[in-house]
Parts: sequence; structure tokens; C-alpha cells
Amino acid sequence: MTISRKAFRNFQTSFQIITGFVLAGYTYLTVILAVGEAFNQPIYPFTWFSYFRVTIIGILVGCSVSIAEVVVFPRIIYRFNFVISLILRSLLYLVFAAIAVLLFTIIYHTIYLGISPIDVFESEMVQVFLKGEFLVILLLCLIVAFIINTARLTVNRFGETVFWDYITGRYHFPREEERVFMFLDLDDSTAIAERLGHHKYHHLLNDLFKDISEAIWHNMGEIYQYVGDEVVITWTLDHGLKHANAVQCFFEIQEAILQREKCYRKRYGFVPHFKAGLHAGKVIAGEVGELKTEIVFHGDTVNTASRIRSACAIFHRDILVSADLLKGIKTTIIGHYMTEFIGHIKLKGKEQEIGLYSIAEVKQLSDVV
Repeated sequence: MTISRKAFRNFQTSFQIITGFVLAGYTYLTVILAVGEAFNQPIYPFTWFSYFRVTIIGILVGCSVSIAEVVVFPRIIYRFNFVISLILRSLLYLVFAAIAVLLFTIIYHTIYLGISPIDVFESEMVQVFLKGEFLVILLLCLIVAFIINTARLTVNRFGETVFWDYITGRYHFPREEERVFMFLDLDDSTAIAERLGHHKYHHLLNDLFKDISEAIWHNMGEIYQYVGDEVVITWTLDHGLKHANAVQCFFEIQEAILQREKCYRKRYGFVPHFKAGLHAGKVIAGEVGELKTEIVFHGDTVNTASRIRSACAIFHRDILVSADLLKGIKTTIIGHYMTEFIGHIKLKGKEQEIGLYSIAEVKQLSDVV
């Protein structure tokens, strides 16, 4: 059975959160044991059960917070700025953590004391726990939540791949790479901006870039730049050619927009439409800038991909790809996509001609017939 990238991402997120809370629990217990030993007044006995108890609490807290992370946060928090998101997320982490700890307390003391769950909070042992250790646990959870959310929001602002490229210094020194580039452009953007006005047009782009993100991530793409109404997406050559990810990404983006057709018609009065140009080749990748550092890609490949996207309007096609790119995915797309040779075209600003192809999904052609 194949696990989708979305399912894997959710699993990865949950695993990271659960691991974080379990490790924080171990740290807390280790400190408590060390302090007790230093003052010769042990709070907990040094037994396997102490670590087992902390592990169960960490897993319960991590699982409850993971549910919030996967289900709740994407729906209600993505629009807030960094500081407000950090505060809200950390507080919600704390709420879910408190619920998980209280749930464990009820179950554990119901079994340990042999009383009904309703009577648990009347127990002196539980009241002492709630007035002391419970508050310490919540403080620890808040600290862990703050650290986790600071890291997650920072990674989201950079993009996961770019973030780790900065951390590891992958592009600190320029390096040559083979990459696939897609220039994705909103069709008829000038007229749309004039019709909607600046503020509403901004909201449109914000909605669009959010709605197409899953398709890009699902096909292993990286968002290189937002340039006005244009999105520049890139892949390493292997990732772009594998399963024809670079081409499939465009059609999944179209599908994502169509799935929200009613929403776009209601908010903006029309359904947005994209055109795309794709090309593959060698580029020089490296960090540039001092006051503001960016990882950039330089080379003819990037310029050619941009020119191909511009040619979409000339040849009235939604997507055009270069012969160089098509050569790498020719066997992969059989049965899924149909290609049409446009010709050897001399693109604007280019001296040499380049072979161009348009691509359409087989199911789209069958629907037309």
C-alpha cells in the first residue's frame, strides 16, 4: 500500500511533536530526580515505572497536540502574522496538553485508588498533584510548545527545503545543478487586478497561492519565488522527472482551483486560470546578498523557462514544455498525457531555436470527445 505524501507529512509532524514532548518529559523527570537526590529528599523513586508514566503522558500530550496541528490549525490560524500565530498556537498546545494530562490523571488514579472517575478530584493525592506538579507540567508544556511552534513557523516562512539549505550551508559556495523550472502565471492578470482593485486582488493571490501549495508539495516541488502574480517552482532534476512530477504538478494545480470553483466565483466573480512554461537544464545555485541573503539560481535555464511561459499566450496553450524536459519524461507520460509538437521556436531574447510541446491529460481529451 502506498502512503500519500500528505499522510506521510502528517505522520512526520505527529512523530516530531510526540518525540518532543516525550523528550521534554524525560528531561523534567531527570531534573526532578537529580534535585531530589541533591537535597536527599527524592520526589520520585528511581524506577522504570517513573519513566513509563512520563512516556505515556508525553505520548498522550503529543497525540492530542498533533490532532490540533493536523486538523485545527490549518483551518483557523494560517492567516495570522508570526507573533499572533506563535501565541495562539502555543496557548492551544497548552490547552490540549492540559486535557491530555487531566485525562491521564483520571484514568491512572481511578485504577490506582480504586475509585470512580467522578470522585478522583476529591482525592487528597490528586488535589496535591493539581496544585503543584500539574502546574509545573503545564509550564514545561508551554515552554516546549513555544520552542516547537517557533521552529515550525520559522521553517514555514522560509520553506522547509530552503531552511535546511541555509542551516547546512548547502549553497554557501556556488554550485552547479541540473534543475527543472516552472514559471506559473495567472492568466489575464492585468485586467483582473484592474477589475478587482488592489486589496481584493491581493486576497485573490493569497487564496491562490495557498490553494496550490498542496499540489506543489505533493509533487516534490519547491517554491523558488513569488513575483507579483507569478510563481516560480523548481525541482532537482531527479524529483522533477520522477513520475513526471513537474508536469503532473500543473494539472493538480488546475484541479485544486476547480475544486474551489464555487468559492472563487462567490468571492471574486470568476475562476482563476494559470499558464505554465517548463524547462530543464543546468544552473548555478548559491547564496547572494549581505543585508538580505537569498538562495538564487542563475543561468540560461531559468530565463528560457520564463520565455516559454510567455509563449503560452502566443500559441494559445495552457502549458508548454521544452523538448529537453520532454525527453526526460517521454516514457513516464505514456497513457497519461498527450503531447503536441508546436515547432522549433526562436524565443524572445534567444539566438537558438528551441523545441516546444504542449501537453494535455488523456482524460481531458476523452472528456472533450
